[in-house]
Amino acid sequence: MSATVFYRHGWIKKKDDKHIGDIGEAWPRLFDVQGMIGADFKQLYGESEEKLFQLWPKHAPHIITYVKHSKPKLLSAYNLDDMNTDQKENITLLFLPHILPPVLYKEGKKTTRLSQAEISNAFIDIQPVGTNIPHYLSTANPTGRQAKLVVLGSIDSRSQVFVIIGTQYVLEMDTLQQGVDTCFKCFWLLDISYPKMCAQVWEFFGHAVYSLAMKSPSVSVKSIASAITSQCNASLE
Repeated sequence: MSATVFYRHGWIKKKDDKHIGDIGEAWPRLFDVQGMIGADFKQLYGESEEKLFQLWPKHAPHIITYVKHSKPKLLSAYNLDDMNTDQKENITLLFLPHILPPVLYKEGKKTTRLSQAEISNAFIDIQPVGTNIPHYLSTANPTGRQAKLVVLGSIDSRSQVFVIIGTQYVLEMDTLQQGVDTCFKCFWLLDISYPKMCAQVWEFFGHAVYSLAMKSPSVSVKSIASAITSQCNASLE
């Protein structure tokens, strides 16, 4: 598969009317061989491949500090003192939709300003433990043009994490960070636009973590990313 990665990526980008099912039929190993998405991404984007796992442990404490000053009520909902490092890093992933300013969301002729709770749900869809995944898939976008992060359970405790691609491919992840990482890589490998409802969150990851951008990030994304990364850099001096 590694020998065909550049041909495969070019084929995906050229096929304008592609659905995820079309890609799966042409390249089934991309979805059913564990680690293939990460391997393809590494071939295409090199040093960006491990960036989330390298940088998030450094960013997480500074996101917590940022939230303490800008969104203290958000922090009060969690007892961080009782959390281990992994749990804190997971919680900071959930903080992102709340510290990035809401954007206008247009669907048809209707334009609305989404709440930060709606953006958070679009970024990580948290469902109850025991949710039936086949039933969940039956309610997904019928066009199959999406990659989505779904968690069964609570972010700050043991849970099941899935990346759902289209309406038929379900990849179970070991950790939430692995889920975020795989979902981001799916957008780039499968030529999928970031979901409009939470695009600024994925733009943040592209700008502040992976150093990849589908388009120039918004001023607010750049500003908050700069505030967090500057704290991180200062702590290393």
